[in-house]
Amino acid sequence: MEKKKRLILDAGCLLIILAVLYLFVRYLLPVIMPFVVAFIFAYMIHSISSWTAKYVKLPQKLLTIGITVLFFGVMGLAIVFLGSYMVSSAADLVAKLPDLYRDEVLPWLNQLLEDINERYQFMNQPFFEFLENSFAQWSREIGNSISQLSVSMVRTLSGFAAGIPSLVIRIVVTIVATFFAASDFDKITGFCLRMLPEKGQQMCRTVTAKTKEVIIVYLKSYLFLMMLTFLELCLGLWILRIPYFPIIALGIAIFDILPVLGTGGILIPWSVIALILGNYRIAVGVLVLYLCITIVRNMVEPRIVGRQIGLHPLATLISLFVGFKLMGLVGMIGIPVLLSLLVNLEKEGVIHWFPREDQDRSGK
Repeated sequence: MEKKKRLILDAGCLLIILAVLYLFVRYLLPVIMPFVVAFIFAYMIHSISSWTAKYVKLPQKLLTIGITVLFFGVMGLAIVFLGSYMVSSAADLVAKLPDLYRDEVLPWLNQLLEDINERYQFMNQPFFEFLENSFAQWSREIGNSISQLSVSMVRTLSGFAAGIPSLVIRIVVTIVATFFAASDFDKITGFCLRMLPEKGQQMCRTVTAKTKEVIIVYLKSYLFLMMLTFLELCLGLWILRIPYFPIIALGIAIFDILPVLGTGGILIPWSVIALILGNYRIAVGVLVLYLCITIVRNMVEPRIVGRQIGLHPLATLISLFVGFKLMGLVGMIGIPVLLSLLVNLEKEGVIHWFPREDQDRSGK
């Protein structure tokens, strides 16, 4: 009876903590996000400057300033060049879409309809009249949508431009907070620890160490998955005789990190475009390649990630799905890491939330 009460109490505490964590991530985290990002950057910069100070005879504070400037300088240049390239490419594509549709897509669709009509003349004629009318209406709607795409893009860019002042403020606050936090990282963390009792300090150190361990293992797992996707893409694109297949495979594998889009964000449009242009071999081949990668990924990901971070594949799959549904990309990464952290803390004896096997056997 006492064990059941403890189990109910532990489950209630776990649910309360998860509810508080959800409310924090959903409502408070967006407000303090610049400072959270700044502290993460500060930890990285502090680690690099501490390591560099062992080999370079310079004050660590000076090294921190230099590394901070270099860090944000490289990041800023990368964002500027990549952003300008993506915007110019998108604008060029939108400008060419009406001509591409008129000169390539529409003639191909008309020819396809004529071929169907010639091959299946023995079928019901009203059906082909209905098909032809539907096709004409569908073509007009697509043409109008493509023509209005430039207007939609201008509206989107206008909305983005309206949010630039707020974005600039967030970036400036993040950079300044990173510098201050990195300069006095030991003092800030020491002050925060001294506010806790001795037991709380020990628990905080254990949680920090385990969190770093879980995150490193998590990153290694997804690096392995990215390499697996790269090899699958290389093999598939080589079979399809795609030129420069290693470079294309590497780009798609890096893009696969984004869980919302993944390889489908590139392979599915590629297959559709190849189908529209009449290249059926490439269209079918790329689609089959995407299906194979998706099946392998869904089978391997829970096992690889779960094995590395100490979770059962089913628990990993559930945490990935629930995290993505609740909080998107942040939840998909954070919930498995949090669950793995709780399991590791349970093994270390820091918390006692989960029933153990010996307790289950004795209860029986």
